[in-house]
Amino acid sequence: MHVRPRTLLGLWAGIVAAAAWVMSPVRLDYVGGLYLTLLLAVVAISASFPIGVLVGMGRVSRLPVIRAFSILYIELIRGIPFITVLLWFSVFVTLVSGDALGRVQRAMIAMTVFTSAYVAEIVRAGIQAVPRGQVEASRALGLSALETMLRIVLPQAIKNMIPALVGQFISLFKDTSLAVIIGLTELVGTGRALLAITTYLHDVREVYVFLIVVYFVFSFAMSKASRGFERRLGLGER
Repeated sequence: MHVRPRTLLGLWAGIVAAAAWVMSPVRLDYVGGLYLTLLLAVVAISASFPIGVLVGMGRVSRLPVIRAFSILYIELIRGIPFITVLLWFSVFVTLVSGDALGRVQRAMIAMTVFTSAYVAEIVRAGIQAVPRGQVEASRALGLSALETMLRIVLPQAIKNMIPALVGQFISLFKDTSLAVIIGLTELVGTGRALLAITTYLHDVREVYVFLIVVYFVFSFAMSKASRGFERRLGLGER
């Protein structure tokens, strides 16, 4: 069963709407805890998916310039640890833009840039998994290369991408905890701040068990939603 482009657009639009809703109530300078963790994850997921799809399509493009740029982007970002990317955007972007971007925005950009490279490679693998005969048949029917990609190849490739994409997004959600190294008080940062209070010095296990449970619940929910989405599309286990 093919995945309709409208279904993908609707899913992405839902993620973007969730990102807009999460960002709307308060100023970014004042967010923290679980709210900030969810904010970073939702914004990075909604932004990295379309960028990753475009770069992944460019990775298999026949145009040398686009393909070379896509390969350079993917290999460069995937060859750098996420902590390095996070620190680089936190320090270098500040030198260039001054105070135009806050720490939260810089973290969002770093996570989006980093995750987009991995999404692009997942998209590339999904596209190349589609039988070559599908492309040749569509071209024989008079479809252009772009129409072939959007109407024939990409919808079929999505069914191969879903598990890997969800795995990458779960990894991104857990990687938001690294934002603590640039001074953001997300979920883990809040836990560490709580342990710094004298009253809670002896509650280390309780705090970390709570953090484990929270990360597990959200990660499991994403995995469960993914399986439900696959079953809805007729792509689940039979």
